[in-house]
Amino acid sequence: MNRPSSSANSAVFVSCFKRHWSRWLGIGILAFLIILAASLFLAPRTFTSKLSLSVALPTEAAGGLASMAGLSASPTAKYIGVLRSRRFAEEVESRAHLQSIYKTPSEEDMVDMILMGLTVTDSTRDGLIYLSLSLPAPPSLPRPSYARIQEMKTAVATATGLYGTVLREYVASSDFDRDSLLLTGADERVKAARKEYDASVTYLADLVRSQSFTPASNITRNKSSSGDVGGPEVAATELEVLYGRRATLEADLQALEATAQAGNAFRRDQLNHIENLPTEDPLLPKARAEASAASSAFEALRLQFGPEHPRVILAQDRLKLAQHALEREISSIRQGYTTQSVEVRTKLSGLTTQFNTVLRQIAQAEHGARLGQTYYAEFERRRNEVTLRLEVLKSVSSQAANLSVQLVSATKRLNVIDTARPARSAYPGTSLLGLFSLFLSTILVTGWVLIEFALAVRGAAGAADPVSRAA
Repeated sequence: MNRPSSSANSAVFVSCFKRHWSRWLGIGILAFLIILAASLFLAPRTFTSKLSLSVALPTEAAGGLASMAGLSASPTAKYIGVLRSRRFAEEVESRAHLQSIYKTPSEEDMVDMILMGLTVTDSTRDGLIYLSLSLPAPPSLPRPSYARIQEMKTAVATATGLYGTVLREYVASSDFDRDSLLLTGADERVKAARKEYDASVTYLADLVRSQSFTPASNITRNKSSSGDVGGPEVAATELEVLYGRRATLEADLQALEATAQAGNAFRRDQLNHIENLPTEDPLLPKARAEASAASSAFEALRLQFGPEHPRVILAQDRLKLAQHALEREISSIRQGYTTQSVEVRTKLSGLTTQFNTVLRQIAQAEHGARLGQTYYAEFERRRNEVTLRLEVLKSVSSQAANLSVQLVSATKRLNVIDTARPARSAYPGTSLLGLFSLFLSTILVTGWVLIEFALAVRGAAGAADPVSRAA
């Protein structure tokens, strides 16, 4: 029973198609043109610019303290939230002046538009932060001027690039929470070690005060009001002063040497990766800027005129000169010919001279203290305790100085991997709008055909009922 019904429906459809196909085609073309025109005049479009960033935080140097403080989370997690903040959007708007381009009623409305078009994600696979900013573009029709299009493209790219600049400034000047905890912990360890050392020196001085001899040293001897020379009390005070000066000098020497070593190691790493240095890094600023500018000019001219053009050849010569100048400065820094290196060596020389003088004075004072043979064994025991505490203080001071150098100079590095570029075209483009219009018009025509087919089938069934009754 179904077969005759299906055959009848097929016959009705074929008959309906032969009668109305031209009308259906006209309706489809008209619908396509209407939808396409509406899309070109009314469809919202955007210009999108993208930026990728690499944020590196300390892991090796501060690992122990960071683990104890519970600060070993992903370095990019916090910065995603910072980038999405309204504060950053307001800072970008204040520098890019997008309100004057988009003619929004107020700056707050422009900031809201920026936040709505901002997308920030991080990739656990490659460890980068990806930032995308999409702002409204003019409709396809009426076609805007070329200058207007370029102005909006450039504005979006500028705002996107400013996010990297603002984040770099935040990292360099405001993001102190993690570092402050680490440096505070290191400072507390140094203070505790110095306190233990001072206690051991006082313990040794108490032994000297208990003796009944006159020390042989005259380094810090004070005379009484009657002109007599003090005895054990002066010797004890003398040793305390000298041991205190020794501890200060040794700690300063260790910290300065650790600072110099860490700075040299970090500087060597920078010199091996000049291209990854942030723009605000103080290393080779002028030579790096000149080499970078010469390289950019050469590449732009080479793409525009070809490798054999005279302007390209001249730009290539300038690039070689800039690179040679940069290499000379790199060589000088590697050999230690920098103001900072000279200052460090001068300080080390001065501290070493003072330290050697204090050691000679301590040897004289200890010689006088050892004249009391009854106390010799106890003196040596307490003196060894002082030496042990001094080694602990030196070690802790060296570690604290090394941590401070790495946190301040080498840790929080923000590198722009892919710079923000103006969008090639607005999204969606004319071709995509055409495909959308074709798809939507096809759906409308299909619905129209189905409706007419259903009405034709119902009409054929109604005409067949009287015939079947008569039969």
